[in-house]
Amino acid sequence: MENQNNQTITEPPIEPDNKNSLAAENNFTANQDLNPELEEEADKPKNLKGPTVLFKESFALYKLRFKTLFGIMLVPFSINILFVTILYLLVSNSKSVLLITTFSFISSITTLLISILSLLALVFQLKEDLGVKDSYKSSFKIFFSYLWTSLLSFLIFFGSYTAIGLIFLLLFFITSSIISFEYTPIVFIISIIFGVIVCFPFIFITFARVIEEIKGMDCLLACEWLVRKKTISVLYRLVILSIFIFPILIIFSFILKKAFTDIYFYNLFINPIASNFLQLILMPISTIYWGLLYEDLKKTKNIYLYSESSKKTKKIYITLACLGVLSPLIILGIFTYIITSS
Repeated sequence: MENQNNQTITEPPIEPDNKNSLAAENNFTANQDLNPELEEEADKPKNLKGPTVLFKESFALYKLRFKTLFGIMLVPFSINILFVTILYLLVSNSKSVLLITTFSFISSITTLLISILSLLALVFQLKEDLGVKDSYKSSFKIFFSYLWTSLLSFLIFFGSYTAIGLIFLLLFFITSSIISFEYTPIVFIISIIFGVIVCFPFIFITFARVIEEIKGMDCLLACEWLVRKKTISVLYRLVILSIFIFPILIIFSFILKKAFTDIYFYNLFINPIASNFLQLILMPISTIYWGLLYEDLKKTKNIYLYSESSKKTKKIYITLACLGVLSPLIILGIFTYIITSS
């Protein structure tokens, strides 16, 4: 069934030998009007697009909307450069540690919030082909609900981390083993890995929140349902994206270190500016690649069937989120027991 409310991305120039354009194959649209009966057909095994295809389409869309995407990223870039410059001047000329610390804290929080807004603006631009101003306006409208969804994902992560810690603690009690610091690195690593596995589907919450307009716990469940049975395929494509980006960062950093021998000046001024410059260029590409992968996943199943398929998952997430709220006290209790038992 065709969605009457679909909003599509602008179609880039079509090459003569490419009838399937980016716009025709990758519409950043909500598909809430899909008939659930089509799920049986849509859920048949389907290979996701390879990294090469995703990169090709990402660069095509990036070229098509370069001015708007660049304009969106120019906002956080300009503000961050201003903060970096002020901080450098304060550190170089002021002896007030309190002033420097206070400004660093305020600028860090402001930078984080602006980064979130710019990410939302990028996704809105992919969804509706808005201008810079309208993209940020749309971002402000969902900002707090997006923060709530993100907070839930963090609580579930910390809850997963805490759950593994409690399981190991229980095993130690059962086997009458004495807990000591030598076990803590192992428990820590296993807990982190488990938390990452549980929360891996949440990498798409930005797209589900903006494109599908799903909020809160439902947004997390929809992402889990979408990635289910596709985890390895998604991970592989994101690893390839990282392999593309990290060498650029390393080479750029190496060149700058060779060019600027003053370590103090480099660490405090040049390196932050260079990082922001790379973000200005690479963030849109990464977001488009991520978004195309999300859209490709949506072709394998109806994302709106998560409500019937994720009832057990919802109970698990709620339990983990509650553990996440209590995790500081639980972790403190575990470490206190380790110290007193050693």
